[in-house]
Amino acid sequence: MTKIIGSIMIIAAASLLGWKKAADVDRTYEELQYIQRLLYLLQSEVSYSRAFLAEAFFNLSHNAREPYQAWMRQLSYCMESRSEGEFEAIWNRTISQYLQGSYLPEREIEHLRELGKYLGNADIRTQVRHIELLEEQIGIAMKEMQEELRTKKKLYYCLGVTGGIFLAIILI
Repeated sequence: MTKIIGSIMIIAAASLLGWKKAADVDRTYEELQYIQRLLYLLQSEVSYSRAFLAEAFFNLSHNAREPYQAWMRQLSYCMESRSEGEFEAIWNRTISQYLQGSYLPEREIEHLRELGKYLGNADIRTQVRHIELLEEQIGIAMKEMQEELRTKKKLYYCLGVTGGIFLAIILI
């Protein structure tokens, strides 16, 4: 009887692991959508309201969710205090501090780092253009991911269940 209960627990645990991995894939896609939305709002703040970057980040932080809210508040604070060095250094440090553990893919975090090279040192049109380019890159990544999304989720579900069954059989 204990072998059956143990086997059921192993299968359930492996299935939950597969379900968690599938949920992580969904969460990554949602984070890409969210960062794209934030970039669109930043573009609007910079181009239409002509807000300075520190002010734009502060305004965006009011409606952003974590970790983006803390990231934008810290960016705004560091830019206002002007004691943290150049904008690119502040940008990269805060990305490492706030976004490194997020569900954003590493490639998109690197694209965000690249944006920091242009945001603080260019005129408004150039800044807006670089934000638009990043939005396009994220859109492309989302299309690629969307094509793989269903397949990966099914794969994780199946691997979880079959892996659990296989492990239970081996241990019996």
